[in-house]
Amino acid sequence: MGNPKPSVSWIKGDSALRENSRTAVLESGSLRIHNVQKEDAGHYRCVAKNSLGTAYSKLVKLEVE
Repeated sequence: MGNPKPSVSWIKGDSALRENSRTAVLESGSLRIHNVQKEDAGHYRCVAKNSLGTAYSKLVKLEVE
């Protein structure tokens, strides 16, 4: 995934996403949301950081009906 291996986190809107009983960052860096609810809707972005710098994914929009 990178060398040195990055720490991976996610941002929702403008705030860091905190892991809880419904959200988890997998070993692959993917974000898993269990039991998706309307309040989960929004814009998400992955952030990978290591000693060489920071990389951001494209913005992803999650819509919940």
